[in-house]
This record gives sequence, structure tokens and C-alpha cells, in this order.
Amino acid sequence: MNNIKQQSLFLTIVFIFSLIVRLIFFYIFLDNNSCELAYDAGHYHELALSISNGQGITHGGGAAQFYRLPGYSFFLAACYKIWGTGPHGALLVQIVLASFISLLLFFLSLALFPGNLTVALIAALVGVVHPGLLIFSGLVMTESLFLIFFLLFLIFFITSLRDYSLRIIIGAGFFLGIASLIRPVGHFVLASSLLLFFFMTGQSLYQKMMCMLGLFLSWFVVVLPWLVRNYILTGYIFFHTLSGVHFLNHVAARLCMEVRDVSYQQAQSIIQKDYAAALLAEQDFVGRPLFDIEESNVAEYIAKNYMIKNPFRMGMHAVRNMLKTTFGLYSSELLVIDSGGQLPAYSSKRTLREMVMRFLKPEINNKKIYAVIYFEMLLFFLLLCGFCGYLFCCFRGLVFGKPVLIALSYSGLFVGLSLACGYARLRFPIEPFLIIFGSYFWFHHVRYIFYGDF
Repeated sequence: MNNIKQQSLFLTIVFIFSLIVRLIFFYIFLDNNSCELAYDAGHYHELALSISNGQGITHGGGAAQFYRLPGYSFFLAACYKIWGTGPHGALLVQIVLASFISLLLFFLSLALFPGNLTVALIAALVGVVHPGLLIFSGLVMTESLFLIFFLLFLIFFITSLRDYSLRIIIGAGFFLGIASLIRPVGHFVLASSLLLFFFMTGQSLYQKMMCMLGLFLSWFVVVLPWLVRNYILTGYIFFHTLSGVHFLNHVAARLCMEVRDVSYQQAQSIIQKDYAAALLAEQDFVGRPLFDIEESNVAEYIAKNYMIKNPFRMGMHAVRNMLKTTFGLYSSELLVIDSGGQLPAYSSKRTLREMVMRFLKPEINNKKIYAVIYFEMLLFFLLLCGFCGYLFCCFRGLVFGKPVLIALSYSGLFVGLSLACGYARLRFPIEPFLIIFGSYFWFHHVRYIFYGDF
């Protein structure tokens, strides 16, 4: 009982400090953000305004919206109803919610390493000051809200691998369903989780199938209304239409730029002409205006053709993006904000040195960003070394292999999904694994140095 009280006191203190640190960070780096509603944030804001104004999931002019998933915009709309249409109130609510992430790191660590309380405490403390967690808590972006539900899913799912409880795995499916309506990756996570459950549990085939069915159905019930809505309006079953534009701009245009040796802007112009011609041809074929999902499919078809015709270039493009996702810094978001929303230029002639120097010696107005960048570099280096150290110990048979197999499965999934476009934020959902395994290794490494017991 005393142990439970001590944990409760510790977690309460962690939450309070998380909230204080996030509020301070927000008002130093993220408040009065000139590009607060630029790029993706503007899409979520526009949809939230339509929802809060009673116009439903539309573009504001009455046309149904399929481009983005509705989960995050519903959150913004609820906040707008209470505090007005400016994002400031919604961000303060988001900061409060994001302060629970450190606590969820504590419980995820215990799910991976039952009984290893010290590692869970260290992971929670790292979560308080982790730059990525601080940055995204105060931006109009899906990362923090998605991570909350994804962590809840992981805690329930990993627990179900050990306890074989149908109720627990149904809870996992429920939280994954909510996460699936915030970011368009839930169905990929579901497929990976079903495979993990099948191969990593020692249940009978009947028990496995029942639990896997429970996971699928509890997820499906949550996403079903959205899929039904899209089917009623278009006759197609799909989650979003973002993928078409995404692959057109980040795959087809990039490959065209390299093949024709032109600038990215010139390549985009070429691709857009091809896309417009393909849309007209498809519209003539079906004899009516195209649905958004059909336009997205045409865009994907164009991108697929570029990928098939240029397999080597596509392979190199995918590797570069996955490396950028794996080793990129979350502080890049602060650099974009500091520059007024200017993104790094796409260029095939951009060298590795230029990309590295962008962080080692950036040209910035807010000099405090230097401290964030260098602290993130140090912390990322320690956590990455800790994760690799855990892998080494796993090969030596010194630590459990099952937890790291789970981490590698989801890490491979999220990094692999970034093959078209590489950003640090695309690995954000798997950052908790880096924090937890890094904390495990360094704690036990220090204990080994002093006590000779790993």
C-alpha cells in the first residue's frame, strides 16, 4: 500500500512538473507563432471551424471533406465551442493533456518490463523534458493527441500479450480505433499487431483467434461510422484522400526532378500538367465529375508509374527519407517557426554537410533555440546509444528479447511508412520506445559499474 501511495505521489509530481515545463516552453518558443495555422495546421483549423459552426465535416462551402481524418479537428472544434475560434485555448487544453504522456511512459515501461519500477520512473522523468514532447504539445498538429491514444493502445496490447485477457485486448482495439481517426496509420498498426499477437503468444489457436477477432472488432466499431459516411457519399470505402497528393508531391515530383535534372518547382509543374490531363481523361471515361477519392487514386497511379519506371531512384529516395525520419531532430519545427514558415528547399544537390550544419550552426533569430537543439542532440545521442546497447545485450542473452521485438516491429512500421517523405515527427509515435529502452540500458549499465550486476 505504501508503495502504491509513493507511486501516486511521484506520478502527481511528474504531471505537475510536466505541465509547468510545457507551459514555460510554450510561452518562450511557441506563443505568437506566425505560422501557427500554416500547412497541415490550417487544414485541421478549417475543418474544426466547419464542425463548430454546425456545417459538419465540410470545407466550409458545403462540400464534404475527405482529405483529412476528423479526429483532431473534432478536438479543436470542441475547444472552439468553449473558448472561441482562436487556437490558443485549444493549445492550452492540449498542453494539459500532453502532460499525461510522461505518466503513460511510466505505465508503458511497466508493461514492457513488469516490476522494473526504477526504469519506469526514469522514463517518466525523461518524458518531462524531452524536446519532441515539449514542442508538439504546443503546436496545432495531431502528434500529441495521437500519441496519447497510441500509448494507451500499446499499454493495453502489450499487457494482453502477457495476460491473454479478452477485455484488455478489446480496450486496446478501442484506443487504436480513436487513434486511427486522428492519424491515417491505424489500419497498418492493426495489421502489425494482429501478426504480433499470433506469433508472440502461447495460447491455443482458438484463444488466439478469439483475441485477434476481439482486437479487430473493437477497432472496427470505432472507425465504422467514418467509413460508412464516406461510402454513403462516394460509394468507396476509404479513410482519407491525403495519400494521392502526398505521393504526387513527395514521390512523383521528386523522381521527376532527378530524372529530368530540373528544380523541384519545375518538376511540380510537369507533374501537375500530367495530373490535370489524367483527371480529364478519367472524367471523360466515367462521364461525370470525379469524387475526391477518385482524384486521389489518379494521383497515386501517376506516382506509382514513376516508382515502377525508376526503381533504383525510388529505392534511394525511400532510404534517404527513412534515414531522415530516424535521425532527424524535432527542433526542426522550431527552425521553421523562427524562419516564418520557410521549409528547407528540395534539391537533388543538397549535401549531407548542409543538412547537418542546418542544426549545428543554424541561422536563427531566437537564440534560445540553440539550447533546445543542442540539448536534443545530447539526449537523442544518449537514448540512441542506450537503445543500441539494449540490442547488444539482447544478442548476448543478458536481457529479454520479447520487449525489443515489439519495439522493433512498430519502429520498423512507422519508419517504413515514411518512405515517401522523411521528417522527424513521423517517428514521434515510437519515440517512447527509444526513451524506455534507453532508460533501461543506462540504469542497468550504471548499476553494473557500481555493483557488477546488470
